[in-house]
Amino acid sequence: MRPFLQPLLLLFLLSARALTSDCPQDCSCPDQASIFCFQRRSASVPLGLPGATKNLYLFQNGISSLSRDDFAGLDQLAMLDLSQNQLSQIPDGAFQLLPALHNLDLSSNLIAQVSRESFSGLALLQRLYLHDNRIQSIHPEAFQGLDRLLELKLQGNQLRGLPALRLPSLLLLDLSHNAGLPPPAAA
Repeated sequence: MRPFLQPLLLLFLLSARALTSDCPQDCSCPDQASIFCFQRRSASVPLGLPGATKNLYLFQNGISSLSRDDFAGLDQLAMLDLSQNQLSQIPDGAFQLLPALHNLDLSSNLIAQVSRESFSGLALLQRLYLHDNRIQSIHPEAFQGLDRLLELKLQGNQLRGLPALRLPSLLLLDLSHNAGLPPPAAA
């Protein structure tokens, strides 16, 4: 090997290790901005998530509870996938420390209601997936402040009613497969 290539190779290997050294246990980190943690069989969000994380995939983990502290220091996070877990509630302000969040996937959990403060602080949120839960009720002000929301998926729940939605940017609202809701009026 040429003498100048050896230090370059060593530098490359050390750089690659540095990129993955902050990766939480039982997760994979294909790049500095994305973390994939799935099928970890853990009831909680992994600890020590790097602050530079922009995409966090925590699906199929068995996560049963959340707290605001789970996401402390992740102020650059734009995408959070918590689908296919065991979440039965969304604690008030759980996502309040995520001001850059654009996409939030809470589908296929056990969530039964959406409270007034469930999504507080998410002014940049564009996509909210709540489908295939057990949601029966949504507080009338649950989506207040989500003025940039483009997609809201609520299909496959147990909704009996829906509060008036004041979502000026909304392009897609899916309420299908909610037996308690009246069918849409014919056009």
